[in-house]
Amino acid sequence: MRRTRTGFELGVHIADVAQFVQAGSATDAAARARGTTVYLADRRFNMIPEVLSERVCSLRGGSDRLAVSVIWDMDHKYNVKRTWFGRTVIRSACEMCYEQAQELLDGQRKVEGLDPKLEPQLATGVKELTTAMRVLRSRRRLGGALELASTEIKFAFDPQTHAVAAAAPKRSLEIHGVIEEAMVFANAAVARRIHESFPTAALLRRHRSPTADRFERLQRAVRARGLDVDCSSNLALAQSLQRIAGEAGDADMAFLVKTMATLAMQEADYFATGDCATEAFAHYGLALEYYTHFTSPIRRYADIVVHRQLLAALQEPSETPKPTELSQAWVGTTAMRLNERNRQSKLAQRESTELFQSRYIAQLSGDGQHVVADGVVAEVRTNGLIVFVPKFGIRGPVHLRDKTGHIRLPLSTLTGRPRDADTHIDGCSDFSADAGRLSIHLPIDAPAFHLGGGPNVAFSVFDHVTVLLRVLETRRRRAPVYMTLVSRASSNIRAYRSTLAPLDRTFRVSAARPTSDQDAEPAEPKGPSKTTGVQKPGPAKPSPDYYSVLEKFGQLSLLETTHAAQML
Repeated sequence: MRRTRTGFELGVHIADVAQFVQAGSATDAAARARGTTVYLADRRFNMIPEVLSERVCSLRGGSDRLAVSVIWDMDHKYNVKRTWFGRTVIRSACEMCYEQAQELLDGQRKVEGLDPKLEPQLATGVKELTTAMRVLRSRRRLGGALELASTEIKFAFDPQTHAVAAAAPKRSLEIHGVIEEAMVFANAAVARRIHESFPTAALLRRHRSPTADRFERLQRAVRARGLDVDCSSNLALAQSLQRIAGEAGDADMAFLVKTMATLAMQEADYFATGDCATEAFAHYGLALEYYTHFTSPIRRYADIVVHRQLLAALQEPSETPKPTELSQAWVGTTAMRLNERNRQSKLAQRESTELFQSRYIAQLSGDGQHVVADGVVAEVRTNGLIVFVPKFGIRGPVHLRDKTGHIRLPLSTLTGRPRDADTHIDGCSDFSADAGRLSIHLPIDAPAFHLGGGPNVAFSVFDHVTVLLRVLETRRRRAPVYMTLVSRASSNIRAYRSTLAPLDRTFRVSAARPTSDQDAEPAEPKGPSKTTGVQKPGPAKPSPDYYSVLEKFGQLSLLETTHAAQML
């Protein structure tokens, strides 16, 4: 980005991979078969040979490289006056990673790894680009562009043992959004250009509007919190998500709402423009009428096709024969193949992420260590909860009822102690679960019976909880991460628990430790459950008679009244 006398010049320069991957060549056939580079947690499988992706086609600092460029002439308000497309030779001043660019944007000086002589010029360019992209992004938002969310996990590996050294959600930086917006701007411009030249054979990408029924779970969940979401259009949904983020006052809840909206979306897909009406070209999530993939030909075959189509559009019709990439039938068939390869790539990436998350939790829980983390209830199911743990980016089940229908509420839910996670409270009843709330009726002799919330333990979507994470040994290649409820986020429960627990030592519990199970559910106890004391080990005590029960209730009522008075 640079200033001109009439405003600004913005350029997006993409490696000219099509120059080195000729149509019909063996390299082209292999790239088309792969469709995309596959990124796993610890490695990647390149779509094109590494000599091209890492050396010849990579835009290196201080080296001349062939590129296909989109250059805009803009006025001072970032309105486009003219757009130019074409092949170029560029020489980058330097290479920067996102973190370095963010430090320049933040005004930091002497950024590690950058030439101090170039820093002032680089900082000016980064800041001017950021200002321009903020304006362009705000315009898309006004048109209904969605700010959705997903969790990308970043792993660090020990170079000697190759064990997972760390795993955490990737940190989001503003500079990520800046570069993304520039790429979206280029993709949209190229999409319009190739459609103008090839109205029936352009390879575009669309995101169809989701149907209303796909948002039912999201709507029920937010309504349970006294909020509302309008899903009638992308603009209405975008405004609702922004309002919920402000009203909720809970960053985890806001993130989960965006995640639920993302899951309700249909997948974006490639298509040939001659295969559907112009009204169906739109990209719902980006709020654009035309969109394609142009900016990553090193890792996506669709971009190579789009490069060839753009270069063909810039030539005179009589200069070259019509290439295969301009056939509607070929483009349509290729689009379907690329859509399938993308789905397979995403599935492999997700499986890889879950595998290494499992390995990491197994490492942390070695030698009997408890891995306890804060989580948020993402869904209510008929047999328990789905909990999202932001610290590790893990989303998994918390089973509160087994296959036979028996309620398996952990004692740790009342005590808050991880060591009680494998002990279940006997006598629970009235298991009730709907789209947004789950409740369990506690037995009359549970220590939490006289809490202010009544005799039920209840959980709602977006509730904060604490869970114990473990890995179950199974015959699967990927051992699943198993979560057990430790506690609910409630100061009142913790205050009463510390006071009441010592008085009640006779309510019934059953101990069962999780073992290998293909369904990742708590193991069933073998034989009849044994009734034991909560705090005092030894033989079971005889059941108290009615007088002793009434005496205990009197003690609890007196203590509850005393505690309530102390809270005033």
